[in-house]
Amino acid sequence: MVRTRISARRTQLYKIKLINRIRRSKKLLVLDLDHTLINDDSDEVVPVTRPYLRRFLTSVYKHYNLAIWSASSMKRIKRVLKELALDKDQRFRFSFLVCHKAMRSVKKGGKCVTTKPLAVIWENFCRWSAKNTIIIDDKGENFLRNPREGLKIKRFECERRDRELRKLSVYLRKISKYRDFRVLNHKKWKNCY
Repeated sequence: MVRTRISARRTQLYKIKLINRIRRSKKLLVLDLDHTLINDDSDEVVPVTRPYLRRFLTSVYKHYNLAIWSASSMKRIKRVLKELALDKDQRFRFSFLVCHKAMRSVKKGGKCVTTKPLAVIWENFCRWSAKNTIIIDDKGENFLRNPREGLKIKRFECERRDRELRKLSVYLRKISKYRDFRVLNHKKWKNCY
């Protein structure tokens, strides 16, 4: 059993700072960084980007406000985005960044697991909720508190033939037309492209 209750007081402790304007009519797409969009484990000086990354971000930006939520520090998130020039690309913009300080622990099977509770974002921005938010991550435990809003993708290990983002962009474009994401089962996303 997973304990998923999170107090409003704890979620309000983390204040999110906007880095680009929010487009009012767009839903929210929260993206993990490590092993979802990039791989920083290799011997490369600069992190390796997942194939189709820029094309993916450009495509989904038409339908979503974009945010990064990483288990790393804010300093590292900004450094990686700058090194890869993802912070200056005119075709897409990240509305905000969330770091490890916003993560919360839950007990699962007697163990403590760190998660990314979307309540942290929803407390900062009342325009978003379970109706219009989706979080993409390679670790399913990161959305233990929001299992219906989470979409797990294959971990990126620098494979050149990786097509995950290309497939995911098709799914995200299709579901962007839904008024309420709560009717969707993101576990079956690969059946939709």
